[in-house]
Amino acid sequence: MSASKRNTAFRMLCTIGLVFVVGIFFAMSPSLSQAQQLQQAPYNPDFLKYMEQVRQGKAPLKVTEEGFALGYIPPPIDLSYAKNLPATASEAAAVEAVTYPASFDLRTQNRVTPVKNQGACGSCWAFATMASIESKLKGPTGTGPTTNYSEQHPNATHGFDWPECEGGNDYISMAYLGRWSGPVNEADVPYPYAVDDTAAVVRKHIQDVDQIKDRANFTDNDRVKAAVTTHGALYISFKWLDTRYNATKYAYWNNGTTGEGHAVAIIGWNDAFPKTNFKKVGTALPAGNGAFLVKNSWGATWGNKGYFWMSYYDKSLQTGTSFRGIQAVTNYKRNYQYDPLGWVSSVGISSPTLWGANIFTAATGANKIKAVSFYTGAPNTKVTIYVRNNVSATNPKSGTQVGTAVTKTIPTMGYHTVVFSTPKTVTAGKKFSVLIKFNTPGFNYPLPIELAVADYSSGAKASANQSFYSSDGNTWYDITTYDPTCNVCIKAFGSS
Repeated sequence: MSASKRNTAFRMLCTIGLVFVVGIFFAMSPSLSQAQQLQQAPYNPDFLKYMEQVRQGKAPLKVTEEGFALGYIPPPIDLSYAKNLPATASEAAAVEAVTYPASFDLRTQNRVTPVKNQGACGSCWAFATMASIESKLKGPTGTGPTTNYSEQHPNATHGFDWPECEGGNDYISMAYLGRWSGPVNEADVPYPYAVDDTAAVVRKHIQDVDQIKDRANFTDNDRVKAAVTTHGALYISFKWLDTRYNATKYAYWNNGTTGEGHAVAIIGWNDAFPKTNFKKVGTALPAGNGAFLVKNSWGATWGNKGYFWMSYYDKSLQTGTSFRGIQAVTNYKRNYQYDPLGWVSSVGISSPTLWGANIFTAATGANKIKAVSFYTGAPNTKVTIYVRNNVSATNPKSGTQVGTAVTKTIPTMGYHTVVFSTPKTVTAGKKFSVLIKFNTPGFNYPLPIELAVADYSSGAKASANQSFYSSDGNTWYDITTYDPTCNVCIKAFGSS
């Protein structure tokens, strides 16, 4: 054999040997290779900007020139991508099947509770949340109960990295409600600025929250109108600028995306609301007529008895959240969960499909699993849910499957519960698992997670052998190999 051929053969053997060694390394270290592949969704640019200001001691002003408090904090999750996703045929048909009136006002149907006043506290997010819940409970005919839930309780007990009155958002509300911390009655924990947890009795369980995708353009308003007419007041956020409010017409139009965050609730609209009622920017007015009717939380002496109009052409408007799935507290006996701070981010492996799982220990008297909840990061998320009994501490796929898998397509983003037609019985005192295959069309970060983010959710904690992920549903990896504070946002609900 010639020298050149011997060298070529030697190089080939070296290459084969290297490939063999690398293959053995990754075969022996699967969690490492998988954790390296796992990618976290990019943070919301507004969140990054806000957090940088906080760390520099330059947190945005939370009070208007007139002394009214604001308080919306941008969440780390960015779902703005979804506004350009095409609607499915069924979703489009459902929206188009309704002809919405040119004007609409929930107050005329007795579907709005009285205006409240957040005072000098950055708790607008809590007021907008309770406005949505209280409106939903009035029902489609306005004959439901008039409730008055405590804004102070979530304001003081949200669990994130800042004290009460320093702000929040709808994700924080979802976490508070999803872990069954509230709502509680205003009479038990009155506003402002005091909380007595011994008096806080949870009055409802919130099992479903719809997050309406942002509008694709300024006249793309049918989803907003559908949410308001079907579920009542719709939580929204926007950027407040004092200079953009016309107090004589109770009209607001922000033609940019600057300003300080504020959360309020849409309760109606008027397609013919004159664009001339808004303040000009130079010589410019909104491109067309039309405005949303908005319930504020600055008291009944502000605006038009506490309400104002927001132009359809407001560029800072972000829609919107319906806290709609309201149930009696007797629905389930136990909430199995590891994510009290809720949906902080999402992860994926360069694909819209990823599996997640949690292992829990079944409690006596709550070993009939009646439902499972999770967050959805894309419209029309498809989930396939499995429950397994008597699993090992380290493998959610071990043990035996209980009943058949359940597959659902969830039309909206947000927090959702799937109820099993037949409860899945697991063994009290033993470990069971809930496995979910997530498919989020158009979004490559399917798996919702809680984890510690500095100056935001640093209280998030996790332990090994709680939460897992998998690319194929067969080989599973502990998600703490990706981040030691990370848990998968899957809850299970048990009864006797």
